[in-house]
Amino acid sequence: MNIFRTRKIKYSHAKAYAKKRGIPWHFNYPTWWRIWCESGLWEMRGIKRDQYVMARFGDEGPYASWNVRICLSGENVSEAQLGKIRSSAHCLKISKRMTGNKNWTHMRRNENGQFDAHNPTDVLSNCS
Repeated sequence: MNIFRTRKIKYSHAKAYAKKRGIPWHFNYPTWWRIWCESGLWEMRGIKRDQYVMARFGDEGPYASWNVRICLSGENVSEAQLGKIRSSAHCLKISKRMTGNKNWTHMRRNENGQFDAHNPTDVLSNCS
């Protein structure tokens, strides 16, 4: 498969995923590609924490050239979770799901809400 076709497929997937989530999409392919190209991070894109994504500012509004940035996936996820209050039932569900996960001890947030393996603050600290 040629590179242009691969990029067009990635564009189509991003557009379809935004639609599935009910988020307006105000990009055409050339504008979307320009943002990725100018970032220099296309080859490092992905959904893993240390890969890059196209994220909306404040996780609000449409996907549009004036409302997106390229950032680390982990940063985007952390930003989206800031200020959310979880019910005790939800926290219990998370705790049960993470039981036995050797990475659980590394999933701590610092005062800015970012994951920080060296901060002793509990992930479940914003549970009601």
